[in-house]
Amino acid sequence: MRAAVTGARWVLRASALALVALGLAFWSGHLLRLLPLHMLLGALFVLGAWGLALLAAVKGPERWRGIPLLPLGFAVFALGLKQAALLPGPEHWLIKLLHLGLGIGVLAFADRLAARLQIVPTRPARAEESRHDESTRAL
Repeated sequence: MRAAVTGARWVLRASALALVALGLAFWSGHLLRLLPLHMLLGALFVLGAWGLALLAAVKGPERWRGIPLLPLGFAVFALGLKQAALLPGPEHWLIKLLHLGLGIGVLAFADRLAARLQIVPTRPARAEESRHDESTRAL
């Protein structure tokens, strides 16, 4: 599971970096022909977040922790798909800012969840092992 969590975490980080760079370029009116790539990376980003949520639900010690990623991932993706039609005009920057904020929120939440999933709980020593250790120390 550790490898899957690490892989999903890096997919999220790499896609987030590319998404922010492309989003800022779009915001300034450049590279608009790369919008389909931005949308594809956005889908990959959301799928990575959902993958982490699924890993948490299946293998995590606190299975409920990934649940908020499901609606958050959907919200950031849906907002990205529909943002051109929302609040057109000079106030459209608010929608762009909301989309960016939701995306960063999903990244932060998913990265924290991945960090929790990568912590390997230590099992307490059994009574037999500790007695054996004490008897060998006496020698």
